[in-house]
Amino acid sequence: MDSFAYDRLSGDPIFVCYLRVLEKEGLSTAARAVYVHFTGNIAQNLHIRNHRVLTPREFLRSCKEKPFTGIFSSFIFLYEQVRYGGVKTQKTKTEFEESVQKTDKSLEGEDH
Repeated sequence: MDSFAYDRLSGDPIFVCYLRVLEKEGLSTAARAVYVHFTGNIAQNLHIRNHRVLTPREFLRSCKEKPFTGIFSSFIFLYEQVRYGGVKTQKTKTEFEESVQKTDKSLEGEDH
């Protein structure tokens, strides 16, 4: 079990776990951990098969027209910048962290 999955078992909010991974392993790894968490939960609720083989954009297309899609789309855009584009500016980091919190809130209690 990876450190992030173990961290989530603690019951701490996703953002607290993100911060711990960020400190230990850096922004790219922390971003990936949050992405895996969000997509895992969404895939389970929407019954998206083989979600781990989908690119972030393919996964996003699987969520079209759901109430959380707009906010999740912003998260995906920033995730791709951080994870694949190597963007590590403070501005992007701050925007990504805000998108994590907004996405988490939009998924709370959601009947996907």
